[in-house]
Amino acid sequence: MGNRGYVPGAIESRAAGPRIVHTTIVGHATLALSDRGLAEFAQIISTMDRPVWVSDSSGLTGYDSEALGRGRDWFTEFKKRRGKYVIVVSQWSIAMMAARAMGLGFGVRLENAPTLQRALLRAAEVSAADPA
Repeated sequence: MGNRGYVPGAIESRAAGPRIVHTTIVGHATLALSDRGLAEFAQIISTMDRPVWVSDSSGLTGYDSEALGRGRDWFTEFKKRRGKYVIVVSQWSIAMMAARAMGLGFGVRLENAPTLQRALLRAAEVSAADPA
């Protein structure tokens, strides 16, 4: 279990553009939070074709290993909508390593951005370059 001090967590997703979904993970991520967050994520992208996903875990303070493992279900939902590009904002090397491994396994391009602002700008560029 990764931990920088326990802080109750939250996982929320929102549409940040017609084809951009932005997920924020803060505090301590648990399996229950990941499951609830996945349901919200799936509902948001259900109307998007080839979404671009911005995943911001810069506020993550810790996680249960089960929550990290649930990432494959998030990638499965993303691929169902023909998503192929993920931009991650994270300083956690283990989270980046897990995301890269899942991205490779799912055939998704993964890029790291230093800030949320840069990630959202990059998502807009990618979305515009690959019109639906």
